[in-house]
Amino acid sequence: MRRRSEICQFRFENLQRFSDTIKQFDVNATAFCVGKLAEKNQNIVKKAGEYIEIASHSYSHTDLLNASRDKLDIEIRLNKILLHNISNQKISGFRPPREQTNKRLREVLKDSGIEYVLEKNLGQLLPKYDDNLVILPRIGTDDYAYLIQLDWNSTKIVDRIVKEMNFITSLNAIYTLSTHTHLFSYKSNISILEEAIKEFKKSGIPILSGAEIVKKIETTKKIKLKSSLTDKN
Repeated sequence: MRRRSEICQFRFENLQRFSDTIKQFDVNATAFCVGKLAEKNQNIVKKAGEYIEIASHSYSHTDLLNASRDKLDIEIRLNKILLHNISNQKISGFRPPREQTNKRLREVLKDSGIEYVLEKNLGQLLPKYDDNLVILPRIGTDDYAYLIQLDWNSTKIVDRIVKEMNFITSLNAIYTLSTHTHLFSYKSNISILEEAIKEFKKSGIPILSGAEIVKKIETTKKIKLKSSLTDKN
């Protein structure tokens, strides 16, 4: 039996509302799509993919930690192919259901050609490598929590987002804003996302997709620092 929240998050049509907002403010974002729903809403995915990165959120949004290898093949490798065929994009990112991974799941991700995974933060501030797989920690309050903590008071929510963003980026870490299709992207709640984006743009901090973050990480790996002495030391 699935939890109610997992059923509600499949208001897939609101992906269009999300991508329209991203287009309006000319920023970057990633949509982690459940393949089973993307398959039923291919036109929405194609249109959204014109403005945002499309990545994988598994095929059926089920527990993957204890799944068989055949099940993981469907949920990860075949879903990657499905999303590519729908969006005509390279699918390089994966966000696991409930943000949980283990060694076995990561091995399947690597074998399937996934380049990065966005997962639950277990105490790390910066992205790290597991062989060629980049692990991006999700740092920042999930929009589920705002429903409980701040009663959908848009002013308080945006204020909390900005405070988190300022604090986390001051630590030189990556702040991630999570928005679900049945929460921040649902009906008038989209205004919360709009106000947050305005505040981000004011700060001058770049708003990046997952793939762009990975690209920057790869670039920094190529930077070599040297020091040398001069006659003036």
